[in-house]
Amino acid sequence: MSRPHPPRTESAAFPALAIDGDRVHVSWELYPDHRDAPRGLALATSIDGGATFSAPSPIPASADPDGGGNGSFQGRLMRKLAARNGAIAVVNSSLALGRGSRVWLIRGETES
Repeated sequence: MSRPHPPRTESAAFPALAIDGDRVHVSWELYPDHRDAPRGLALATSIDGGATFSAPSPIPASADPDGGGNGSFQGRLMRKLAARNGAIAVVNSSLALGRGSRVWLIRGETES
């Protein structure tokens, strides 16, 4: 029997993985409305060694507020996610053709 799935409004690609003890973190590029360039990142976390994961959620402030697409378009498979001792670090960048680019670091902690 198939399981019902909600309608998809986003696509995802270019996952990143970070392991910190029993915690496994997976992030990926978000393609809202199936755009050509990703806009922001999402994250899911497992606290049981990868047996189960949290619901996926967008990473706050990971999308360029000026509308630039993620990445330099050459580095989407570069390491963007790190985890150690309960702390998480995410690096993202954006490029708005003809306007500019930026890179930023987002740091946080996992919930206990």
